[in-house]
Amino acid sequence: MTPGAGRRARGAEVRRAATLAGALAFVIAAISGCGPRDVQTPAALVGDWPGALSWRGESTPAELEISGEGDSLHVLVSFAALGVRALDAGRLAFEPPSVRFTIPDSGGTIAFGGWLRRGVLAGALTAPATGSERNRARLPLLVVARRAPTHALPWPAAAGVGAAPATAPAPERSLGAWMRARAAR
Repeated sequence: MTPGAGRRARGAEVRRAATLAGALAFVIAAISGCGPRDVQTPAALVGDWPGALSWRGESTPAELEISGEGDSLHVLVSFAALGVRALDAGRLAFEPPSVRFTIPDSGGTIAFGGWLRRGVLAGALTAPATGSERNRARLPLLVVARRAPTHALPWPAAAGVGAAPATAPAPERSLGAWMRARAAR
């Protein structure tokens, strides 16, 4: 056997081992998945969705409560700092992954358009356009994540561990007023 043939044989063995290692890594990744499974059914939306409404460097706590039977979904919206609790937003339209609903407000209807992906619901709120509010690049962003069912804590929630963060009241008393105040800045 020539000296070059030995090097070629060892190189082939190294390439074969690398290929097998790569294939094994691919199979392990495919079997285990990369994060939570993405479920795109109406039943995947049912539950409590805490999160935040953010716009122009400020945010306020937000929560959606989605209920339903079959393909018919209903949503209640809460913005605790704005004094809005369990506001009936009506029917939720779900065409995977797209999610849409409207929120009634004193200044007109506010629409939500977003998407559902791996247990996170994110999208933008739009109010009736007036003048400079037509700039779609600066819309309020609502991001909520599905609250996973948890086991009861072995200590009282008032102890500070596991308790909800304190919510400071906002000077505005409606979502529309909150959006208008930030648009003016």
